[in-house]
Amino acid sequence: MGIIVITNIALAWRTFISNKRHPTNIFFALTALMIAFWTVGVSSFQQPQFSVLNGILVRICYAGAALIAPVFFLFSYYLGYPIFPLKRWHTLTLIVSFFLMLVIIILPNVFLAWPVPQDIYLKPEINLFWHIVFAVYFTTIMLLAFFILFLKYRKMDGIWRKRVKQCFIATFVAFIGGSIFSLIFPLVKDHSFSWLGPVFTLFMAAYIWYHIFWVPGRAPKHHSTDH
Repeated sequence: MGIIVITNIALAWRTFISNKRHPTNIFFALTALMIAFWTVGVSSFQQPQFSVLNGILVRICYAGAALIAPVFFLFSYYLGYPIFPLKRWHTLTLIVSFFLMLVIIILPNVFLAWPVPQDIYLKPEINLFWHIVFAVYFTTIMLLAFFILFLKYRKMDGIWRKRVKQCFIATFVAFIGGSIFSLIFPLVKDHSFSWLGPVFTLFMAAYIWYHIFWVPGRAPKHHSTDH
């Protein structure tokens, strides 16, 4: 887990220093940081003896995942350049839905147990309804973000079409792997295999690092970023 955390922090740093002012870099750096944050939280499913610590870590896990979705959506929107106006209600919906989920995640014994007893450390979600709500929240926003990337791939050409394809491949693999092992499997059973979810982000980091930061043929500076 430590290697995954460090890798995503390094990716966030590399992305941010490429262009500290452009929203594309800012929001992807935040996405990578939240992945690292989420990965730290996933470690709660490996330490059954620490009830209070696990109560904190599982909340870090879900809070990190909850923030990944809106910041990745904004990354997808700004990648290259926007292809439609982002209205105020779009932004408000992202903000309000995130904070509502955050409240549900933090409150003791609403969605998640507090503390987490040893006998349910692999299944700290004590309310199926809120577990489903979280799954719908996360999946919906992520799929909307990928739909934006799909639209951009169809509309853009040249270097940005290539960048969109690269970002789509890298992040979609991480999304599918992470969702199967850290969202769907825990929903139907428990977190026995949640540790596999963050592993797929290593592919994302390696793919982006190689294709965008190492391979020549960067996007024009006046448009935005290395992403």
